Amino acid sequence: MTTEEQNFPMDARELADRLQRALGDRFRVERVLGTGGFAVVFRVSDLDLKRDLAVKVLNPDIITSPKVRERFQREAEIIARLSHPHIIPLHFVGRDQELLYLAMPCVVGGSLADRLESAGPLPINDAMRIVGEVASALAFAHKRGVVHRDVKPQNVLLDAESGHCLVTDFGIARAENTTSLTSSGFIVGTPAYLSPEQFNGEHSDHRADLYALGVMAYEMVSGRLPFEGVTPSAILVRRMEGPPVPLRSLRPDVPPSLDRIVAKCLELRPADRFQSAADVVATLDAGSNGGTEILVPSGVSRARTSRVGTRLP
Repeated sequence: MTTEEQNFPMDARELADRLQRALGDRFRVERVLGTGGFAVVFRVSDLDLKRDLAVKVLNPDIITSPKVRERFQREAEIIARLSHPHIIPLHFVGRDQELLYLAMPCVVGGSLADRLESAGPLPINDAMRIVGEVASALAFAHKRGVVHRDVKPQNVLLDAESGHCLVTDFGIARAENTTSLTSSGFIVGTPAYLSPEQFNGEHSDHRADLYALGVMAYEMVSGRLPFEGVTPSAILVRRMEGPPVPLRSLRPDVPPSLDRIVAKCLELRPADRFQSAADVVATLDAGSNGGTEILVPSGVSRARTSRVGTRLP
């Protein structure tokens, strides 16, 4: 079946045809899986290997210079080396004239955003497991110098068969210009999940990912964002006014350990947050196994009981 016969949105039809020509006869572009301001994701059949792929095509309008294309290629090479159970693998990167695309496994099950939209707040055990799995993926990436910079429910896929999550779009946002207020006119990320330092155009590092993880965890448990506003500036103003409503006041069954983890991730200053994603995993482990984690300001040694179990599956 040709791409002309598929039910593509009008703005994606031409892109689908270009992708089909670039991929060749071994592949068949089936349908659109998702669209955004900077990319369209297509479901593509690998006819030789009998598997489905999710192929993300960047909007040709934003790939305007050799420098951007080179940076995209360099970032993709880094991400391709991130082999982790909770990071979606990158099969290959393609370039065809002004077309840049990424091929990844097609995960059956939808995203965390889909689940939140359809089912509302998650059971506590599910939320804690997802926080642990995402934190484990972030710890792995951060150790290798890769910062995600756009952690959000849309970028966490839930595998229907195993129930486990897969973080996607690692580092690719670095090659895309998204909503922004930096000195260059752009920042990378989604406003509701951006850390204060990203909003302010200040230097940001892996701890910005931990802030976004806190926002996502709050949303998973409460069904709402910790800081809301109709504009990015309004969100930042709300954040600067003080911490969000405590999770346990919205949902009494939230364990104290999870409440503390979320609150620490959402600290205004990076130095007051967890200093690594591995610390988030360790704190979750301690809480789930009956140990206690003493969360203290930066620069003070942490103490934890010896009852720290294995990582969440």
